Amino acid sequence: MNILIVSRYDENTSTVEQLVKAETGGKTVIVSSGSEARRFISDDTEPDLVIINTPLPDEFGQELSITISENTGAGVILICMNGIAEDISHSVADSG
Repeated sequence: MNILIVSRYDENTSTVEQLVKAETGGKTVIVSSGSEARRFISDDTEPDLVIINTPLPDEFGQELSITISENTGAGVILICMNGIAEDISHSVADSG
């Protein structure tokens, strides 16, 4: 399993990476911005799973999650603060 982690926060990134490796044993690639994630995916590298820890330095991340969901076969996990989770969920629900 190939996993792409998109996150600007080192402590969260490390925790997510450890959890993913423990559960899947998959190969992880970590990028720190939405633009890096788009470049990674446009290089014909399609991950099986993308984990986006919002907000990102160049965008919030919900647009990125929609783009990935609509243009790849990857599963997408979008991590955001509890106080905005419901609003974000509604904005991305139609894209899976």
